Amino acid sequence: DPTDPTDPTDPTVPTDPVTTGFEAVETFDGLNLANVNGQNGWAATAGSGEVVLDPAGGGNQVLQVSTESGILYKTATIAEGTTRMMFLRLRFEEHGRYSFGLSNLSNPDEYGDFKPELGMAAATASDPGNDFRVANGLLPTEVYDVLTTLVPGTWYNVWVLVDNSSDLFDVWLNADPGG
Repeated sequence: DPTDPTDPTDPTVPTDPVTTGFEAVETFDGLNLANVNGQNGWAATAGSGEVVLDPAGGGNQVLQVSTESGILYKTATIAEGTTRMMFLRLRFEEHGRYSFGLSNLSNPDEYGDFKPELGMAAATASDPGNDFRVANGLLPTEVYDVLTTLVPGTWYNVWVLVDNSSDLFDVWLNADPGG
């Protein structure tokens, strides 16, 4: 059931769009271990991201973002009037400031370009933790809801259900290894 990411009856071949209705936008496994810019439709500012072997081990390849001021994006479309699920896995090693999400712009380059916008704020006296948050309302309201506190070195599964007809979204997050 694509509206319930915790449903254990989800198909066993999650990248097969014929049987699941899902389409993999990127797995990184077919890319070169190098800067992601120019690979399979990715655009990235210099030094923003590179494809590396999963630091947790295994043979998976992942996108490593090692800067707080880079811009990375890949085009994917959610047709107007439709509802789609975005799934990604996320891991961080130390507290930082970052935003990610979906955008109606062809070249998003700042947090206000994302709808929905998810991320982590820079550590401050009022936010010393690793709070993972989501923008609440249309940006640039700068009103955020904290979803949870993240633990460094842990892989997280993130699902974002986007209803493009009503401009609403729901977010789920867990740290279960199998999803």
